Amino acid sequence: EASPENLHLRVWLIDLTIGQDKMEQAAALIEAAREIHGPHIMLDAAEIPLWGQRDQSEVLAKLSEIEQRLDEASKTEQVFVVIRLVDAYTRRERFDDAVRLRKRLAFEFAPTREVLLRLLTFSLANQDRVTAAQVSHRLNTLEGEDGVFAVYARLVVDLTAEQLSEETLLRARNELDDLLRRRPEVALFSLARAYLNERTGRLPEATADYMAAVERGAREPHVLRRLNYLLIAQSRFDDIDKLKSALADTSSRTAAY
Repeated sequence: EASPENLHLRVWLIDLTIGQDKMEQAAALIEAAREIHGPHIMLDAAEIPLWGQRDQSEVLAKLSEIEQRLDEASKTEQVFVVIRLVDAYTRRERFDDAVRLRKRLAFEFAPTREVLLRLLTFSLANQDRVTAAQVSHRLNTLEGEDGVFAVYARLVVDLTAEQLSEETLLRARNELDDLLRRRPEVALFSLARAYLNERTGRLPEATADYMAAVERGAREPHVLRRLNYLLIAQSRFDDIDKLKSALADTSSRTAAY
């Protein structure tokens, strides 16, 4: 049956098959789905990971064509398609296109807390304070100015300024301490305090915050590299071994699941 529900189920199965690195089987599933649903944008987006060996100019033309057809899709489908496009542009080092679509995803298609926080992290990592400030404003509207993630966003934007007064640093520390009292499980808050502690020369405290963030699920390569560097700088080799064991255990359990 060519219903949207059946199409979404087929796309989920295609995604699962690609995740298992069964590319020929995934291609066959896409062709079978097209016989039922026709040339649907969801199937075109699902096919993008199979284009790894195609010519760059051909792929970029197809990505542009898919983006121009976004109005064909429902809101839910648009989110899936845009995420696929962002990933494809990033893999092909078309970072301006990836950033442009990250912004559309956060501000137009899926202005949720999770998507906004991802854009905030990405913007700050790329020193794009203008976009970070826009995200902070949107979170303020979404959560209310006293919401923990709205407070967090304002803080991290402020902390990226080149010059910070002692008053600003003290206020940021107090507010981060309060955020972690309110929501101790949020890794982002620990990472923000780690950054503040590093910036003010409190390396043992920064290390403790990085370790807390990792324990709470932070696995970004730059976080792990920074924690590893700080542990080496403090000759905490036993903690390095414990960190490696914990990460290996997490990876094996995730793979088994």
